[in-house]
Amino acid sequence: MRRTRDHAGNLSSDRLQGLSEIVQNAEDLGATDIRILMWGCELLVAHNGSPVRLPDVLALAMPWLTSKAEQAESTGRFGIGLMTLQSLSPHLEVHCGHYRFRVGDPDIAVARPFPLPDWFAGDTWTVLRVPLEPGVLGADEVDAWLAEWGDSALLFLGSVGSVTHLDEQGRVRRRLALDRETGEPFEAVVGGQSADVETGGARAGDGSRWLICRTTVPSPSGITRSHKAVGSTTAIAVALPLGPDDAGRIYAGLPVADTALSLCINAQSIRSPAVRRSTTPRGTAH
Repeated sequence: MRRTRDHAGNLSSDRLQGLSEIVQNAEDLGATDIRILMWGCELLVAHNGSPVRLPDVLALAMPWLTSKAEQAESTGRFGIGLMTLQSLSPHLEVHCGHYRFRVGDPDIAVARPFPLPDWFAGDTWTVLRVPLEPGVLGADEVDAWLAEWGDSALLFLGSVGSVTHLDEQGRVRRRLALDRETGEPFEAVVGGQSADVETGGARAGDGSRWLICRTTVPSPSGITRSHKAVGSTTAIAVALPLGPDDAGRIYAGLPVADTALSLCINAQSIRSPAVRRSTTPRGTAH
């Protein structure tokens, strides 16, 4: 278990990749709000998605084991992704309802309760606590990471509406959010077949805007997803920037790579015999 966790901690060159994995998992759990707090020498992340269940405890504690392998619509990797937090700390605590446990070195143990500000998370929220050595991570680094991500990181999320970094007094340091509106659907030919396309608009606080088009198409044959099921259909989406300076990105739920084209595209991460796996600063895309 120790060796596999160490390997998981080196999956990405992004030191804060674990934060994006938390956001991805929160999205899969239907969370609408995610909050981040540097509390002394601790990194705290909370979300209001579905609570932790007993099968999730093992999936969180053991890399390469997932409780969502049969869920074709899921995006995050419950065990593998969170263990990228090993780059910050050998320990991870999860506090949610009936469950309060600590992972690392290499056992699962009962975590001690700790005081939490009332304004940070509700009683039914999931709180992940990462104890840190002094100087390992500062609030400014978290701000810079969120700034690099930008509001457009949330373009293809269905439930998460905001990711907020708070200071120790509960004030907002940095917040990613998008205002959304529904557009008119239309029909298009995708992969040689007719498809119904949903549209919508998204606007960031700085005035950036996107037109988002989503549809579902039959899954290509001969492909698999790493540690995830492949359903009979696959959801795909594109976002067209409506401003002159907006950059393009490739997404697998969340951004994984920048592109030279001013176009954002999203689909599930897949693996096929013709494509070798490659690691990017934001994760893995194929």
